[in-house]
Amino acid sequence: MSKINNQPQSLSSIEFIQDITPETAETYSGGALPAGVYLFTEPNLTGQVRMGDGVADLAVSDQQEGMSIDDQTSVIYNGTEQPWAFYAEANYTGQSLMVQPGQAVNLHGTIYDNTITSYRSEPLAP
Repeated sequence: MSKINNQPQSLSSIEFIQDITPETAETYSGGALPAGVYLFTEPNLTGQVRMGDGVADLAVSDQQEGMSIDDQTSVIYNGTEQPWAFYAEANYTGQSLMVQPGQAVNLHGTIYDNTITSYRSEPLAP
């Protein structure tokens, strides 16, 4: 049985996590993205997209909004001025990772690909 560390991890310490520059994110999306947090279901900022505030349980949110983002996220873009934490389980639990302001992250092919179930903003460190 393996022990899972539920502490947020720095993306730079995870093998195969690939940062995407904001300029590249704009190219993939066809122009500048408005400020916000985006979850995409396919690589290169394609597929279904969710933009908005944090969510305690994407399965519930998906059902209410007729979407399918829960456990389907392959790319995250943080176009805000706050760090955001993304969790593998509902209610901000389970394995997690932090995405910093202005950072776009390609999760495709990593342990985080298709696992995100909840997310929220985190305060900036002093």
